[in-house]
Amino acid sequence: MSAAFDVASGRERPAGGLCYVMKKADRNVRPTSAVRPFHVERLPPSGQLPFHAPVTRQTSRAIFGTYSRITSDPSASPPDRDLPVATRSRKKSTPATMEKDDDVPRGAEQRLLRIALVTFLAALLLRSLYPFAMAVEHFDEGVYASNLYAWHLDNRYPDRHLYAPPLLPALLEWAMIFTGGTAHAAMWVNVLAGSLTAALVAWISGRWFGTAAAVTAGVLAVTSEVHMLYSRAALTDALLCLWMLAGVYAGWKAILSGRPVWIAAAGLLASLAWWTKYNGWLTLAVTGAGTAAWLVVDRIRNSVAGTAALRWLATAVAAVLLWLPLLNDLQQTGGYGPVAANHAKYVVGFSGWLDSFRQQLANHSVLNGWLTIAGLTAIAVFAIVKHRPATAASEPAETSDESLPVPRRRIRVDALIGGLGLAIVAAFVGSTASLGVITLVTLVLIPLKVDRQAQAARAADADLLAAWRAQRLAIWMVAAWFFGLLLATPLYHPYPRLTLPWLVAAWLGAGVTVGRIANGRRATGSEPDQETNANARRWFPNGATAVLTAGIAAVVAWGLGASRETTAPAGVVAWEDRTSFQILARNLLDDIETAVAALPKSTVPEYDAVVYVYAEPALYFHLASLEGTSWLQFITQPAGNLDMVRPEASTDRRLPTFVITGPHGHRTPEEIDAALPFLAPVSRHPYTPSTLVLLNDLAPPLPDRKALPAEYEVQLLRLNFGN
Repeated sequence: MSAAFDVASGRERPAGGLCYVMKKADRNVRPTSAVRPFHVERLPPSGQLPFHAPVTRQTSRAIFGTYSRITSDPSASPPDRDLPVATRSRKKSTPATMEKDDDVPRGAEQRLLRIALVTFLAALLLRSLYPFAMAVEHFDEGVYASNLYAWHLDNRYPDRHLYAPPLLPALLEWAMIFTGGTAHAAMWVNVLAGSLTAALVAWISGRWFGTAAAVTAGVLAVTSEVHMLYSRAALTDALLCLWMLAGVYAGWKAILSGRPVWIAAAGLLASLAWWTKYNGWLTLAVTGAGTAAWLVVDRIRNSVAGTAALRWLATAVAAVLLWLPLLNDLQQTGGYGPVAANHAKYVVGFSGWLDSFRQQLANHSVLNGWLTIAGLTAIAVFAIVKHRPATAASEPAETSDESLPVPRRRIRVDALIGGLGLAIVAAFVGSTASLGVITLVTLVLIPLKVDRQAQAARAADADLLAAWRAQRLAIWMVAAWFFGLLLATPLYHPYPRLTLPWLVAAWLGAGVTVGRIANGRRATGSEPDQETNANARRWFPNGATAVLTAGIAAVVAWGLGASRETTAPAGVVAWEDRTSFQILARNLLDDIETAVAALPKSTVPEYDAVVYVYAEPALYFHLASLEGTSWLQFITQPAGNLDMVRPEASTDRRLPTFVITGPHGHRTPEEIDAALPFLAPVSRHPYTPSTLVLLNDLAPPLPDRKALPAEYEVQLLRLNFGN
């Protein structure tokens, strides 16, 4: 059998660097403290990611029913134990290749699946609360969600291709079709995608970096109010994160294993990201940059480097081939040039990088509140408790060496202090800034820390070297993702939603951090059961400590003003009401009905009126969704200009014609002023935008909703055709 070069199986080596080995028939037998374990050897030197060692049948028999540490170098010093991985039984070790069977121990796999399931359910719950506060409101939401109502416009909003590829609009359209044309169904596509992203980031972190990393990434994803907000919006970014995360993992598997199924999966997922958003090619950039850094910094030998490069190239070719149909479709509207030109308008470049970066931090400070801080606090508590092995409360602290077991009471105090400390820092500095700094430090130190002597010692054992390299590749991909987007995102106009892909990388990086903390400090002379079981098993009964600390942190955060002044339920901006346009559409329809009743009757048999919505796709979406719900037979038309009101236009004069203008149209007052001679006012309504829309238009600090600029209103006008 080929030697392992792939740790994506998620099989986990217990904390403290131990390899658990048992005869298959006795997997359910647990060693007790009365059983003296087999002689414990030391793994290779520190400074590296952990790895798994081959276990022979003879070794398994020799240590029947007990746990052992296996190594090919008995004289080596203890490892750094950064990140746990699993062991695997083999008859012999063979030279390192990039092939491996993907067998996963049932216990490790079930544990990760349970974590992922709990993460998904928690994320789904938080993203589904206050469901009727969700509604299409953002300009781009209206563009993406209007396919179903644009049946007379080739089932797409005009110039939709300039804003996004067709995948998300198609998913929104089918969601509404399957629910009988319900407009609200469009909001649930990203609720599901965001919840799946939270579960997937926990599962991938566990596969790469161990159980502690899985819990960390999962909690951060679940409690991220920025991600919650955009998971409750019909925008492309939440779905992009799902495809991108899955694509990076599949790319990692493809490069290590070379299996056609993983190469195809990596290409497919990268193309799905590309079909969702025009920067979906970043999936390939992350895997490519991570692989390049891995090959160069870790000095991978030429034969392996060439194979890895070819495998990445194969994933890129597959992604491009699957994206070509979209490129071909764009030829009908002028090719990719107009798309690139439209996007270029929002590039601020390096001259505007610092201002954009500062505004993005300010955006996150507005969006994040006590819930995000509580998640960070819970992770801090978790890391401290996992970091320090516990003794029973009745056992005294017998040494000043802090790496040895300490009483649970002291751990609780340390966890409380650490959790509250991080909560206070996050409340004053910002939770995203705190998370970013923690992740940045970790991703600077770990990837560049290469112990050449330890690497040479592992070269004699194919399994050890292969698993070490595999986890190094995962680290490099996370680092490329984090630092690449940290540099690239502020080059663009500071729309808050653009930070979501970077945020996913920060969750993975935080998982690396806590995984390292949880496994990096153990008693060097204690027995295996003391090193592993006391710390891992006693965490869960003490979960009340985490709950208490998180609760206190939430109160502290609230008191410090982290939950900003907002009308959102519980001070969580993600749950804020975004139904203003939806309500306005109903009010406008009432006004149109009243106006039509007082006008000469339409001579067009099918329709009583036509309504043009100028530069407000979200309002068009809601008004079009009301067609067929009133006695008034009307048709809604999106308008990118007001040329239709001029006398020389071919506008049908046989039926009453109305024009609706909103904030986006009011930002070009000269065009409205030029059209006013041909329009008669009907009604005017104030519009109260949500925080999501305001941050898209304005820089923090945001104005009071009662003192918004005059442009935030909606006008209904009627064409008078010169009369």
